[in-house]
Amino acid sequence: MKTQFGRTIRKCRGKRLLKEFLTMCMVICILAGCSSTELEKKSIPLFAAVHATEDGYEILYDPPTENKVLDYNHIKVIVLETSILEQSALYEKLLEQIAKEETFPRNVYVCAANDVGKLMDMGNVMAEDIGTYIETLLENFAPDARELPTIGKLMDEFANRGTSLWLPYLKPEGAGIIWDGSFGIENAIPVYRILETGENSG
Repeated sequence: MKTQFGRTIRKCRGKRLLKEFLTMCMVICILAGCSSTELEKKSIPLFAAVHATEDGYEILYDPPTENKVLDYNHIKVIVLETSILEQSALYEKLLEQIAKEETFPRNVYVCAANDVGKLMDMGNVMAEDIGTYIETLLENFAPDARELPTIGKLMDEFANRGTSLWLPYLKPEGAGIIWDGSFGIENAIPVYRILETGENSG
């Protein structure tokens, strides 16, 4: 009887463990399904651009956001339109928003362009996304990639107000984008300077 009773207990425990295991598997599957659903609700842009408008500015993304929840963690480059850099009040407003919302990672590269719309249009004819393209361009042609301007350096410069930060000036050319010079604010005056080397195309 004891042996039979022991077998019965072991059988009951075995069934209970099997049931718990199957329940755990179901929970994992459900959670995985939820994660997949959440991912579908997210937009993961690799590039951002700030375009000047009549009432201020707007931030554009590539790929487009399509009314999804934005995940900023994968953005490689943000490009500011030169007309924003030329308006100190608007430029400060933008930096205050970035500082307040803390949306962009500090290591995102920052560049300037005369027309970010034309720059973003180049994404339609490129084999790779525009964010990765510009990131590669900057890192390949900078004398030292560690010296490239980033959101973190931009925010530090804005807080200190005692230094100048030069941004790579980009423009579309042919089927690509070139690094054509530098643009920055020096002693509160917008300044453009031509890149010293001509080897700047991607």
